[in-house]
Amino acid sequence: MVPKRNVEELAGKSIYQIKEDARESVREKKLAEAEQRKIVDNIKITPAEAKVFDRVPKDSLPFFESELEVRTDRVVYPQASRDLEKYVVDELNHYKQLLEAKTSTFEQLAKLYSQDPGSKDRGGEYEINRKDKSWDASFIAAAFRLKMARFPRL
Repeated sequence: MVPKRNVEELAGKSIYQIKEDARESVREKKLAEAEQRKIVDNIKITPAEAKVFDRVPKDSLPFFESELEVRTDRVVYPQASRDLEKYVVDELNHYKQLLEAKTSTFEQLAKLYSQDPGSKDRGGEYEINRKDKSWDASFIAAAFRLKMARFPRL
């Protein structure tokens, strides 16, 4: 690791000045990445659909003008406190103990504690169709790779 003094001598600035100079470019990069994610997050394309464009000559592809509006909102990613993390881990361990002791079933726990309206009424089960485009493609792929496991009902 390079000592701070060497970095400061090389740059001709203090570490704090170097950090302050880099802060604006890092902020702009984070904002640009957030805007890019916002634009492409809802785009779902399969590999088969992408291959269609490989066959089209590059000079035949349509040109789209692009216009970008940049907002200067601050992007904040909240961090859970240690107390909250401990609470969640304790709750999950409690549910695990109830399942292992066979005093509750997964279905009962899902109906009691789930906040997901899509699966709460069905005891935590999802009905997934491979062709349904409203689901995330990676989630569907992972779900269909799983082996079905049934928990015994009491």
